[in-house]
Amino acid sequence: MRYLIVSIVCILFAVPVVAADSNLPSEKCQNSDFSIVGKNNGADYRYKMNETLKIRVTGGCFSDVNHIVKQGLSKNVVLYLDDIKMTDLHVDGPQIEGDGLILPFRLARDSENESSRATWNKLLSKHRGKGYGMTLPLAIAIGNEPAWLIPEPTEPFQFYIVEKTVAELTIIVCLALFLSALYLLVKSPSALRDEKGGYYSLGKSQMAFWGLLVALAFAGIWFVTGTMEHIPDQVLILIGISGATGLSSVVIGENKKSTNASKIEVHRKNLRDEQKLLETRKKDDANAFTQGNKERLEEINAEISELSQQPAAVHSAGFWRDICNDGNGLSFHRLQVVIWTIILGVVFIVDVSEVISMPEFSNTLLMLMGISSGTYLGFKIPEKV
Repeated sequence: MRYLIVSIVCILFAVPVVAADSNLPSEKCQNSDFSIVGKNNGADYRYKMNETLKIRVTGGCFSDVNHIVKQGLSKNVVLYLDDIKMTDLHVDGPQIEGDGLILPFRLARDSENESSRATWNKLLSKHRGKGYGMTLPLAIAIGNEPAWLIPEPTEPFQFYIVEKTVAELTIIVCLALFLSALYLLVKSPSALRDEKGGYYSLGKSQMAFWGLLVALAFAGIWFVTGTMEHIPDQVLILIGISGATGLSSVVIGENKKSTNASKIEVHRKNLRDEQKLLETRKKDDANAFTQGNKERLEEINAEISELSQQPAAVHSAGFWRDICNDGNGLSFHRLQVVIWTIILGVVFIVDVSEVISMPEFSNTLLMLMGISSGTYLGFKIPEKV
């Protein structure tokens, strides 16, 4: 009995010690314990991408949050923007200021981090079409507890990626550069053509279209955000499809030219052999050389002369007609590639301009583009050179 009493007393004395060392919050937080620290002496609540948002913690939450931070568990303090959990925004250098704790969160998007990119894309897509500035409700979660809604300050908290005028001007400049570059390539006698001054190549045109679009989008995002944008795998696959289509179309065209040149050379050799045979026969016995032999020799001479002449210059019918023409007129397999390239291009431009991020196309769209390009290459083999 004596041992039982001693054990009970020891347990009772040990309980407060365990409770004191526990990481669980000792007091309940309240919404009023949190507030946003405004910039410019608390007068400005507009925060830009890559700026540091400061949350002040006071009251009952102060000791709990301070305890978590001191133990190096800052990841347990999570910021919510418009009900979206920003798991990759961590407390960056907390400081005690007066009777409160300042929690700085740098509003940065790591484009190389898939989780960060997905979270920010979710937030920005939620406000698609609403401009580049957005009023967002803020909340903060401590440990495993539900998130606490941070009361709005005197002026509502606003987040923006870039100033509207800067974004619109950048979009206009990039589109102007894109269209100007395409125009210069179309006017070039060789850049987008199968041969100098010849027909325009659909494969080369598609490759130039996506190459210019992605390059200018990358440069534009870097200019307005100051960060190197991650190029998603889907965009790289799209560039790869257009590049492979352009390269394959050139190879097919060159092989067909080489094959035709070989056929012409074989035909010319056969004609010369027959010409030589008839001339020898005429020289050996002019009387036995019939009228039919004379006419045939004249035909051979005319045909050899025609084959020896330079081929007639190929004249383009215009950019749009050439890329949609298979040599026999408008072809649907070419038109299909042109239509889907333009549609995906428009989607790409709108997505970049609204979300300020490289879009990630679905696998279905990429398969559709690949099938269209493969169909074009398949039908190109029997086309006229």
